[in-house]
Amino acid sequence: GNNNVGELFTGKALDFDGVDDYVDVDGFQMTGTNATFAFWFNSNDTLGRFFDTVKDLSDNRLILSFNNNQISILDDTLSWFNFGSVTTNVWNRCVITIKGTTAKCFVNGVQLGVEKTISTIDLSLNTDAAIGSHVFGTQSYFDGSFSDFQIYDKVWLNDDVTYDYANPQNLVTDRSGTSIALSNLKGYWHLSEGDGSLVYDSSGEGNNGTINGATYVDAQPRIPQLGMMNWAKSTPVADEITLIPNPTIPT
Repeated sequence: GNNNVGELFTGKALDFDGVDDYVDVDGFQMTGTNATFAFWFNSNDTLGRFFDTVKDLSDNRLILSFNNNQISILDDTLSWFNFGSVTTNVWNRCVITIKGTTAKCFVNGVQLGVEKTISTIDLSLNTDAAIGSHVFGTQSYFDGSFSDFQIYDKVWLNDDVTYDYANPQNLVTDRSGTSIALSNLKGYWHLSEGDGSLVYDSSGEGNNGTINGATYVDAQPRIPQLGMMNWAKSTPVADEITLIPNPTIPT
């Protein structure tokens, strides 16, 4: 009753320096004209790209970006659409949905600005994709951190967005009554491996990403801790935890 609220600093994230860091996820493709992008981000600047994917520089283009402190989307006509501003230097959960020619943005479970009318997306022929920079890793570098980056080929409803923000340890597919299935998950990068040069795609699509310069940071608030936990006291455990029936519990 004394308002001494505690906050867990357990999340792990991938940090980008805004100079030359990015993750190469070339090969990412997705059919259809509907999509949902969901990710945690903490920006130290007012510029920088979240996600960039393209067939060539003037065809099959889609960019999600931080543009003068506003979350923005660029479509196939090379037109920018700004949803609205968000606070920097704090963690935000961003969800962008695209249904045909209608795009919406949600931040921390609440819609940001108004829906935008964009050109129909087609990501089925893309050859290049990147997280945190221009698609070719040459400019528009993001300065800040990302975690839990998910892409679906189906549009989340408002209830899905609300559930996702309130239950960061769960996928939206866990929500009772949702129409989103695991088969709709086409890209899922935890960005919490903590070491190595790869970020693994947990969607089953096999689009593992290559880290270029970005480094991991620990003890982040709000975002979920999605990395593997090793419960062994001595030798590492590879893939399992052995349960001992009727163990003797020391007093």
